[in-house]
Amino acid sequence: MTYSRKHLQKLRNSPRDKKVIEDLLGRFHDGDALTLGEEDVTCGILKILRGQDGHYAYDVSKLGGCENYYFRHIYLMYAFDLDGINDIYAAYRRVSDGQKKIDVQYLESQFHGWNQKVSEGKTGDVLLDHLIDETQLQVGTLNRYCKLNHIAKERKEYLIKSLFLHSKYIFLLVKEYYQEVKVSEDIIEIHGCKIVIDPYCYVHTLFRHLGAMVKDYQVGKTYHIDEQILFKSLPSFLARIVVIVKRNCCKLEFNRSSINIIFNRRKYVIWLKSIPAIVSQIHCPIFVCKRFTMQQ
Repeated sequence: MTYSRKHLQKLRNSPRDKKVIEDLLGRFHDGDALTLGEEDVTCGILKILRGQDGHYAYDVSKLGGCENYYFRHIYLMYAFDLDGINDIYAAYRRVSDGQKKIDVQYLESQFHGWNQKVSEGKTGDVLLDHLIDETQLQVGTLNRYCKLNHIAKERKEYLIKSLFLHSKYIFLLVKEYYQEVKVSEDIIEIHGCKIVIDPYCYVHTLFRHLGAMVKDYQVGKTYHIDEQILFKSLPSFLARIVVIVKRNCCKLEFNRSSINIIFNRRKYVIWLKSIPAIVSQIHCPIFVCKRFTMQQ
């Protein structure tokens, strides 16, 4: 069986939870496929296990099956300083200069690998193709920004690397969500219409409206900072909002272009895009959620 992220986050030291951990470790060592959420917990446990000699039993940087966990761990440590120029801290201790050099080289290799994958074009995987489209669009925006503002070559190269690593992180975040929910989209009926919330909306929102400090070339964009918005489960959050609007707003208040809400005293908009009937093949108006933004 697979375990939900909510279940995994609540693991403690009870006998029942120990059985879950034993199951995860057993499946890992047997080479069984784990979800990204399960991999995150399993590799986090393996990282801190020690042998009888007192030394760490595993090096997760070299452990097959922990590649995604290790990337996310290192990326989040260095996201705002990919070259490790300033002090980097892990578990309340400063990372040594030698380790920083290893980590920076690792991120450089991840950048080149992900750049190559994106450059190869469409793959047939819906989620990855959305991510490729958005990444290529962002590269174009970045190139124009650098040209108009006469950005130095070294700074542009840094921004490109930051963009691609952020792209890979978003891909894993969105993939983790869809692995768990096991559906490719949410469809909600509202006042004779259908609203679709799919990976495009998720990727588009995360890429364009999160992480201002790693995308300073996005002039004029708003960035979400409300921790109560569950961005690891954004489609479910948006679906709940649409259902609430359906129950509390009349047909005349639904303008078919956007849904405006106030959440924690901030104004947000769910932007909608109409799909032509010849594409949707549904005998009622259908709208796709384009993005979710915060109003300034």
